[in-house]
Amino acid sequence: MTRITILVGALLTCGLMQSCLYDGIQDCADFCNQLDVDNHWTLAPEASPEGMAYFFFPKSGSGSWRFDIPGKDGGDLRLPLGDYAFITINDDTSVIFENDKSFSSIVASTLPCDLLSGAAVDLNEARPHRITDSDQTVVMCPDMLWCDYSPYVSIGFDELSYEIVSDGSRILTSSMMLLPTHPRQIVSRYHFIISNVANLEGVSRMCAAMSGMAADVSLCDLSRSSVGVTLPFAAVRSGESEISGEFMTFGLASDKSVRNVLYLFVWLTDGSRHSYEFDVTSQTLAASDPMDVWVRVDSLDLPLPDDSQETFDVSVDQWNTVVINIGKG
Repeated sequence: MTRITILVGALLTCGLMQSCLYDGIQDCADFCNQLDVDNHWTLAPEASPEGMAYFFFPKSGSGSWRFDIPGKDGGDLRLPLGDYAFITINDDTSVIFENDKSFSSIVASTLPCDLLSGAAVDLNEARPHRITDSDQTVVMCPDMLWCDYSPYVSIGFDELSYEIVSDGSRILTSSMMLLPTHPRQIVSRYHFIISNVANLEGVSRMCAAMSGMAADVSLCDLSRSSVGVTLPFAAVRSGESEISGEFMTFGLASDKSVRNVLYLFVWLTDGSRHSYEFDVTSQTLAASDPMDVWVRVDSLDLPLPDDSQETFDVSVDQWNTVVINIGKG
């Protein structure tokens, strides 16, 4: 086969890939080559994504190529020759990829939602009249995410060069056009337990929220936003006198002055509403594993329901808010 035949075949193949292009790359004017993305899961052995997205950002020009391949193993791709930055992340998620035409700007974030979305409530029902960090946006908790990235991938005619960052920055080459990746978990799991809760039998429903969590994560270096947001989530009765719950998050806001307040919203059987605030910043900052954080509160006295209450107007903002100082526990 002549060199001309090889080049014509490559150009025809690129012409079939326009569905993989984002805005900014209009056509495949340069020669193309095939590479094999090979995902290694040693950093996340229990990961089970239904599919992965692969972003290639040309060093020259703008825009990005995106490929979505089912399964967790990777697969073959064809791209024009040249230098790129690269990101892979699972695509079986409701997380939003913002600024996805730029390697240095692409972030993962979530949509705004209701403060009480962790409980099955009427969204027209009155909200708590205040929360301590009332200026923070309330957004959905992220789904599980696994990600890897490389600031440098060079596709040549007969060789692939790439920078690996998972175990230290170094440049490697592959004559077999093999691009290995090492995705890792990039969201944290937070748990909370409130023990020794009095009068828990009088609760009809409840939910919780946490303030001071990162609004997004940058996929080019996995750094967290300095902006704090509030994440709502479910709270359940997990024992005779215990309330617990867990949620996923991008982690703490990188601004260390942003506080983490755990909010508990409680509806009693008489229809009354009560909210409680616990500043748990000292616990989140001192967590031994930032990917698996436990927050504990000891002792909470809930009021007894008023059995004489016959009717309750749910349209009236009658939340009783209590701020509880739990110290450095």
